[in-house]
Amino acid sequence: MKPFIVGLAIIILFLFLLVFWQDHLNYRIDRQVLKYCAEEASSSAMLYFRPDEFNTGIKVFDENEGKKAIEQVIRYWLKLGDYEFDGIGKVSYTAYFFDDYTDSSGKLYYRVIKDGQLIGGDYFKYKSSMSDGIVEYEFDDGNGKFKYKKYITHPTIVVTINAGKAYFRSSFILGEEPELVRSAAYEYFNKK
Repeated sequence: MKPFIVGLAIIILFLFLLVFWQDHLNYRIDRQVLKYCAEEASSSAMLYFRPDEFNTGIKVFDENEGKKAIEQVIRYWLKLGDYEFDGIGKVSYTAYFFDDYTDSSGKLYYRVIKDGQLIGGDYFKYKSSMSDGIVEYEFDDGNGKFKYKKYITHPTIVVTINAGKAYFRSSFILGEEPELVRSAAYEYFNKK
């Protein structure tokens, strides 16, 4: 009876490890897909400039067209179909537009779009020395905040995508499932 119990325990342990290994593999694949999705979304939004400013040599992104491009890329890569980004669904995104847009005071001002809505922004400077150009921005996933730092040297679009919690069948042992969050930036360089 002892070999039977030990053998059964080994089989159960092996099955548990096999399930965890498969879930972890799926988590890694999902993170990789999310990484490519964020990169494609930021590069797609980069293609849309406001034509009047662009004709005068000022790079100002068109947030409305950029937002549409970001949402279309996310729907395609994550196979969401007609998913609406309303802030209450499983998938959400935040886009940061750093460009030559100035407010009434003449200072550079970046804009933040979360799930299709302009939610604000702040002042920034392009990097010209070690103390300039560092922008710290946050992404709130509901459980806390992820903090990022980025040197802004050229017009840049940063897209952060939150695809919700990863699926682990053995979450009762792991505790809380990890979030699937990826961020990517795309910069516009002038050719000289």
